[in-house]
Amino acid sequence: MARQILRIRDLGQSTFWQLVQMEGRPAPLTGKTALLLAADGADTQDVLTATAAARQLGMDVDLLPPRLWTQDMATCDLQAPLYAHADLCLTAGLRGNALDCLAAGLPGAVVNAGNDRGAPGQCLADLFLLAARHGDWEHLRLSWLGGAQCGLACDLITAAIYAPFELFMALPEWGEPDHGLLDMALRAGAKIFLSRDPELVLENAHAVYMGHGPEQCASSPLTSGWPLSDELLDLATPDAAVLSWHALSPADRASEAALRRAAAFWPERLAARRLMEARLCALACDSL
Repeated sequence: MARQILRIRDLGQSTFWQLVQMEGRPAPLTGKTALLLAADGADTQDVLTATAAARQLGMDVDLLPPRLWTQDMATCDLQAPLYAHADLCLTAGLRGNALDCLAAGLPGAVVNAGNDRGAPGQCLADLFLLAARHGDWEHLRLSWLGGAQCGLACDLITAAIYAPFELFMALPEWGEPDHGLLDMALRAGAKIFLSRDPELVLENAHAVYMGHGPEQCASSPLTSGWPLSDELLDLATPDAAVLSWHALSPADRASEAALRRAAAFWPERLAARRLMEARLCALACDSL
C-alpha cells in the first residue's frame, strides 16, 4: 500500500530504525513516474536532491514550477486529482497546512522533500551519518544554535522520541519551534534540553547545527541572534561536525572556521541525503 511521508512521525519507530540501519540502495522503480511540485520559495537543494533520488531509482520525473500551480489551502485538495496520475508525488517548500490538504486529496504515494514542518530525508541522512561517525546513539549529543522554526528542527525533535540521542537546543524567543511538538516529545521521553544560554548547549556537543537567524523569521525583532562563533565552537568536542539547517550559505551566522568545517562535511551529507530520499521514495511506493 502506498504511503504518505510528510514528516518523521509518519514513519513510526520501527520504520525509522529500518531506514537508518538498512544497507545499500532500494530496488529500482523503472517505469514509474514521479511528479515534483515546487512551491514558491522552495529550496534548490530540496528540489535537486528529490529529483536526483527519483531518477537514480529509474523513475521518470516531471517538474511543476511554482507559477503553474496554486499553493493555498483552499485549492490544494481541489488540484489533487490533476496529480493523481503520478505514481509518486514529491513536494518541496509547500507549507504545512497546504501540504496536508494536498496529501489528503491524493490517493497514492507522497514524499515531502522539505517544508516548514518536516524534512524527513535530511533528518534521516544526518542522523545516519552522525550515529555512524560517533558509534553510540546513547551518548550522541546534537546541539542546535539559533532559530528552530523549520522542518529539520521539527523532525529532529520527533526523531529524539525514536532514538536515544541527546538534543540540546539554544532557542531565542523569536525562534522557538512548535510548543505542542516539544511538549509531545518531552512527554514521550525524548532527551531534549532547552536553554537561552548557547554556552550550555554547545558544551561537549558531537554535532552543531547552525539554526537560522532572525532574518528568516518574519515575526522576529531585528537583532543579531546567535552566530556560531569560534569561542562557542571551541566548547564542542574537537571533532564535532558542523551542519547548516538550510543549504550552505549562512555566511552571516557563523565564523569562517565554522563554515569551513561545515563545507568539509557537506559532500557526505548530500550523498547521504540522496540515499535517504531514494529510500523514502521506495518506501512510499511500497517497494523498499
